[in-house]
Amino acid sequence: MSSVSSRAALLFALASLFACSAQADDAPVDTGGASSEEAINGGKVERSYPAVGMLRFASGSFGSGALVAPDVVLTAAHVALGKPTAFFFGTVPAGKEPVPANLRSVGVKEWVVHPCYEKPDGPGCTGKLDVAVVHLATPITDVAPIPRYTGDIRLFWGLYNPFVGDVCTAVGFGAHLTPTAQNPNAYTAGSRRSAKSQVADVTTNEVVVKWVTGIATSGDSGGPLLCDGKIIGTVRGSADASNVGVERTREGYTRIDRVAEMVDAYVAKWR
Repeated sequence: MSSVSSRAALLFALASLFACSAQADDAPVDTGGASSEEAINGGKVERSYPAVGMLRFASGSFGSGALVAPDVVLTAAHVALGKPTAFFFGTVPAGKEPVPANLRSVGVKEWVVHPCYEKPDGPGCTGKLDVAVVHLATPITDVAPIPRYTGDIRLFWGLYNPFVGDVCTAVGFGAHLTPTAQNPNAYTAGSRRSAKSQVADVTTNEVVVKWVTGIATSGDSGGPLLCDGKIIGTVRGSADASNVGVERTREGYTRIDRVAEMVDAYVAKWR
């Protein structure tokens, strides 16, 4: 980890480069993906997880998302509000980087943001739910969608949280620190990467994880947290001033069980 001063410099650079959205620090621009050390901070370059893809904007900025039906991508609301135009997905062979140039893509037809994102005090809402579904212009029929966890993630008013303590997998395309002697704040972004994160807490609307081998960060917004191969949460925008930028060691995911009804409705509608 870098010093407080270098962290401040890094945050200034990130703020200057990342996309303008409801949570600007969570959607960095595509830097080309030339390095083999990219995306989720820590962890490893990930050539598998073909259903975890990049939602790219006309500006070149991007967020992450997961295929949950042949023509539906689950992502964050603030990513969808960036107006993505394409979804990049698929596997790459050894020796190839999982960057847009080496992935397949389909166009985006439309998207719907969860009503509790813009009106967190609205009917039936328990706070802001940073989730959206994206309707693809062409169904993806040769990549298996990722299943969603269908049970309750927080039981008995929080007295029992079945996933707390579990080490799960974060996947996304966001920023990864690559410090050098010349530039301790150097980072890259735009390549799929995975890391292990441990579930530390479950709140009313979120699953909170901490660093094990890495953590979701800027650009990973909308990407999934996978426990036993199922999505239990989606990276939300970081509203905590102490948890922004690449160097964060904790991250919050919107609970998938909180948004299941909305996601199910649009998966059925767009079928």
